[in-house]
Amino acid sequence: MDCRDTVHLLCWYLERKLSPSVAGEVEQHLNRCSDCRLVLEGATMTLDKHFGTGKAAHAHGRIEKRLPSSVPICLASLEEPRASEKTLTENISPHGARVISKRSWQSGEESLVTPLTGEFPQVGRVIYCLQRTRDRFSVGVEFPDRTVKWGEHSRA
Repeated sequence: MDCRDTVHLLCWYLERKLSPSVAGEVEQHLNRCSDCRLVLEGATMTLDKHFGTGKAAHAHGRIEKRLPSSVPICLASLEEPRASEKTLTENISPHGARVISKRSWQSGEESLVTPLTGEFPQVGRVIYCLQRTRDRFSVGVEFPDRTVKWGEHSRA
């Protein structure tokens, strides 16, 4: 997939209207291409700025606004729960978070997110994974079946 195809599909990607295989191709391209990551970030920021929690927020998968907050967590794959990493969130909401990870995750992969502030572990589903640096990834995780109480210890 090239840049032209990726940019053309970004709206459908944000609305989760792509098949898992095509969404995976878009994510692979986004992990390799910093220019397309900038387009994605710009589109997401524009939708957030102009539409907040309204119709466009629902269109790109956000049920509620996320708050910038660094919450210490333990992040693990359900397939390999012993291979966990201590990390931080970048932003949070009652039904999701963007977390920093040392590894690449696949869309649809199940994760175990344990806030180190005393809350219970939560099973989440990876929505996206974008490479930020050679060894750092931003991972969007949703908790569709539960409301997460992030606690008073989160740092905005």
